[in-house]
Amino acid sequence: MAGSQLKQLKEALKKQGLTGQTNTKSKKNIKKAPSDSRRDDKREVLEKIREQFNPFEIKVNKKKTDIDERSQKGLTGRPGISKQIGEDARMAAYEAKKSLKNRTGIFKDRRFGENDKNMTEEEKMLHRFAKERQAQSSKKSMFSLNDDSDDEENEVGLTHFGKAISLKDDFEQEDDLKNGSDDDDDFLKPKKRSRDDDEEAEEGALEFQHEEPNRKKTKAEVMKEVMAKSKFYKQQRQILREKTEEKIFDLDEEYDDVLAELGSVPKPAAAKAPQFAKVDANGMSYEKSLKELNMERRAVPADRTKTEEEVRKERADKMRELEEARLRRMEGMEDSREKGPDELDDDFWAGSDSEGYVLGQNHIDGEDDEEEEEAGDEDDEVDEHGVPKKFKQNAEIQCPESHDDFLDILESYKFEETITAASKILTTYAPRLAVGNKEKLGIFTVILFQHILYLSESELIEEEKFAEIQEGLVSLVKTLSQKYNFELTQSLRDKIEEIHERITDTLQGQDEFPRISDLTFFALVGVLYSTSDHYHLIVTPTCIVLGEALEQVKYETLNSLVAGIFIAETFLKYQRISKRFAPEVVYFLQKALLSFIDEELESDLITGKADAKFDLPKTLTYNEDSFIKISDLELDNLDTEASKSSIFHKLINVIELALDTWKDKSSLLEISAPFVTILAHFQTKYPDFKPLSQLSLKFTRLLKFAQDERVPLTLQAHKKLSIATFTPKFEENFNPERKSYDENRSRVELSKMNKQIKQERKIALKELRKDSKFEARQQIKEKKEKYAEYHSKMKRIMNTINTVEGAERNEYDREKKLRKSKK
Repeated sequence: MAGSQLKQLKEALKKQGLTGQTNTKSKKNIKKAPSDSRRDDKREVLEKIREQFNPFEIKVNKKKTDIDERSQKGLTGRPGISKQIGEDARMAAYEAKKSLKNRTGIFKDRRFGENDKNMTEEEKMLHRFAKERQAQSSKKSMFSLNDDSDDEENEVGLTHFGKAISLKDDFEQEDDLKNGSDDDDDFLKPKKRSRDDDEEAEEGALEFQHEEPNRKKTKAEVMKEVMAKSKFYKQQRQILREKTEEKIFDLDEEYDDVLAELGSVPKPAAAKAPQFAKVDANGMSYEKSLKELNMERRAVPADRTKTEEEVRKERADKMRELEEARLRRMEGMEDSREKGPDELDDDFWAGSDSEGYVLGQNHIDGEDDEEEEEAGDEDDEVDEHGVPKKFKQNAEIQCPESHDDFLDILESYKFEETITAASKILTTYAPRLAVGNKEKLGIFTVILFQHILYLSESELIEEEKFAEIQEGLVSLVKTLSQKYNFELTQSLRDKIEEIHERITDTLQGQDEFPRISDLTFFALVGVLYSTSDHYHLIVTPTCIVLGEALEQVKYETLNSLVAGIFIAETFLKYQRISKRFAPEVVYFLQKALLSFIDEELESDLITGKADAKFDLPKTLTYNEDSFIKISDLELDNLDTEASKSSIFHKLINVIELALDTWKDKSSLLEISAPFVTILAHFQTKYPDFKPLSQLSLKFTRLLKFAQDERVPLTLQAHKKLSIATFTPKFEENFNPERKSYDENRSRVELSKMNKQIKQERKIALKELRKDSKFEARQQIKEKKEKYAEYHSKMKRIMNTINTVEGAERNEYDREKKLRKSKK
């Protein structure tokens, strides 16, 4: 067995006499060993040894069948030599290209218009002549001392510390410190122009209009004329704008006085019509009659009266579109295109009637009244001066800017007339009557919302018509919230932040939450806005606050427990359409049920723990008409048996509402498991309490259905795919020497030519890539050599300088020592 590559190499070198003892004299192989003088033979021997030990230096093309054992041309190749030949050829081409660099040039005709095909020869000559004249004039006037045309534009005078020194007299200028700060308001007002400034601007603008120069204007003169005209026209526009603003300001100041005194102004006597005026039989001119007919609303053609079927179809289509939009909002799906301002319907900010909130007939009547109010000038009686009598009667009512102002206004009305007072304000300050009324009504919408919360905690709750007034105010706010949603949204978000801060204070030991106004606020949010949206500016943070209140607040009294039950019920009503699961509600309902049990229930399914314990009466009674209300939170006698029975009955109803809301959830078994355990304990203790028995039966029935419908999780079932089968394709007249079976000879030749072109293109691109890489390598190599030569040169120079300086320093030291020795 042969040795390693290294041993074989050593043996080959020793056999050829290149290593080992070379001075042995052998008569047998003395002619074959290379001597020191035969270097070419030594190089050939080394090349043969190198080729023998480098298998990549020779490439052999093996044939499938060896028909002829004789050596054939092209069976072996030397890629290394071929590569070196290509490198040498590229080096020669690179050197030739580098030697011709900056030694060849092309004549470029840069004459004006030479390359423009759209210009004739005469136009080219004229433009060239004009260019030549301009160049000559600019050269002559460049250093001319008599030409002062550019002095004003490019004047360079004396300077001191970078600032120009003015040679004009400063005593004639106005002292700025003289009228320093006589009035603080003048600082914010724009500086008034003087008459001299206006005259100067006019003279500057007309200076070049009257001047008729005999020579061509320079660039500086043209620019000066343009600037003067621009300044003049700008001042003219500013003067006109100031006059208009003054007139508008005067009219704004006098507008209120004019409206207040319109009733006292006597009717002017009718002027005598001229003889040539056209007057009809009733004494009315033709122009006035035409104007009144144009302004008459009844003159506008009305739409065709629709049939009942068309009205029902339009209503059904509208409701279908609103429901589709609500479903998209509930799923969090946004339209790909943005809605235009004309497409923002009433469902833009809410539409919660479909979610179970009924506002009553007052809401519909309120909308009808508003439509009649906006219908216009048909029903409004107009006095002799053209002012609506309704506006004239209500002119003394001021639009409140805060809730305290609104309370001051309501002092002159009875409690039953609250809706009337609010309607008068809305009628008086309708947006169509004056500019700025829209902003006022936006603030008034917020005030009405605050007034609803105020009434919920006031003593007026005992009034006979309190529910009717409250419902009317809610209807007004519902209608106004669709038009003035920006101000109301800002106010409600501030209110949510305030409730959150009070919850935080309650957790720290203070008694700040919950209030009756807080519960009223949560209910109003569900009435005003769509609670099924995936994200909403008001509903989403409200849900967060509701969850925080149910989970973190400790309900240690019956009053607070009642508030928690109302909060849980409101939270569930929010989810009546979207059916989203709220774990905070489940946690609170467990705590509320456990608070009525004396002993501790040991079960792994129960996750909650009661904050306090309340004793239930031995016998539970209920009355369908005696439900507990929000206003009962202020009562101190909730510790009675009747009150506890009502509270427990309310709690059972809320649990049933939660069951109806989440009965379609796949996790109903896990949600209901703790309630089944707790309700079983209550049912053994109170078997005659009908609502409890009905709820337990409902739980049992729904859990049975959920258990039957639940199936184990499995992998997704895919349809089995069969193996694709294809019929084999055979060529009857197969010929291995024939590459194409196309009978069209021209098409065959064209295909052959395309293949050759494609192959040649690939070869050419390959060679171009090789050339570019070679040039890049050569450029990097030259740069490295250049940098190395530069650094070596600098080192040589520095060494020379250091040597010379060292010799001179030594000579200086010797001279210094010599002088010291002489002393």
